[in-house]
Amino acid sequence: MRRPNPKNILLVLILAVLCMPLVQYNLNIFKPGELIGYYEPAADAKFTKQEWWGGTYQEQKGKYINDHVGFRPDLVRLNNQIDFSLFRVIHAITVLGKDEYIFYEGYIDSYLGKDFLGSGYIGDVAIKMKYLNDEFRKEGKTFALVISASKADVFHEYISDKPTRVKQAHTNREMYKQYCDSLGVPCIDFNDMFLELKKTEPMIFARQGIHWTRYGAMFAVDSLYKFIEQDRHIDLPDFKLSYVKTDKPRGADNDVGSALNLIYPIQETFVYPVITFTNDTLKEKPSAVYIGDSFMWLLLDDSLAHMHKNNKIDFWHYFKEVFHDDKLLTIDNFDWRSELDKTDCVIIAYTTINMHHVKKFVDAAYVYYKEKEQKRKTLSLPKNATANKE
Repeated sequence: MRRPNPKNILLVLILAVLCMPLVQYNLNIFKPGELIGYYEPAADAKFTKQEWWGGTYQEQKGKYINDHVGFRPDLVRLNNQIDFSLFRVIHAITVLGKDEYIFYEGYIDSYLGKDFLGSGYIGDVAIKMKYLNDEFRKEGKTFALVISASKADVFHEYISDKPTRVKQAHTNREMYKQYCDSLGVPCIDFNDMFLELKKTEPMIFARQGIHWTRYGAMFAVDSLYKFIEQDRHIDLPDFKLSYVKTDKPRGADNDVGSALNLIYPIQETFVYPVITFTNDTLKEKPSAVYIGDSFMWLLLDDSLAHMHKNNKIDFWHYFKEVFHDDKLLTIDNFDWRSELDKTDCVIIAYTTINMHHVKKFVDAAYVYYKEKEQKRKTLSLPKNATANKE
């Protein structure tokens, strides 16, 4: 009996491996894991004579087959893992820094000052915030501009060196702080706090996350607690913290790492707070409106709402979407002026990359309070003076 030729066996195995994606594409025998992240797979091509002779049918069909080939998610992960492990290359809209720290280029640009809005622009917004702060004070409201911590600002030493990455003379964060300080507008810059914290608490940001971790967010929550207590001269309900360490990320702590679609994800230790609140009905809990970006979600989800009236707050996401009484609305279909009148605290909170969004709410609130001021002046005039004006 003839023994099988090893070359023939190897050839059969190679052909079998090459045919497996085609078999999977047609029969869908296995269910591969989905890729994480957003992408639009190409639509199938419709055959027409015009498309065929014009070559567009073949082009579209090729894209469709490429995006739907059998085992595509697994092959993508294999390719990504090889590039990451051997060449330190990642296939995502992010930048791989030193020691496997991952950044968004936009945050790096903000840290460097490449997106600087200009001193005139920021000065105009700051002057309007000064006016709003004065008006809010008259009504007994607490106001502050909060600059959420940016990973690029806090862990800038892990940003990869490039000739194009040169620190500019000014940044939006520094200019807003200067104006607020000179005008007496309350400004809380969590970047300054986190720059100190990272010396002893490096887990305030995850290497594979963009937002601050839940652990890091608790330092921001504690700081806001103290600010509101001091500003309003009240004692908010107390809370106790304990912590759990794990190597399994939760929530958005690996929002970028998961999108890398690696076979073997980046390993690191995560710390998660366990929060216990004391129910003290005698303590005052002010109402609040927060206007800001996605960095606020971790603060709201974990504990910030518990220090406010009815354990709820209004969150006006980019002054576009409104989360009010467990309902999602749009700012155009919401009486935000009435809500602003009723609230005790108004907090604007954006991270460095989103500082250009501060102006939208400030401009709208400035116009509203100028209208209120004009109405007060009109009502305070004697009747004969009003008649003479007419």
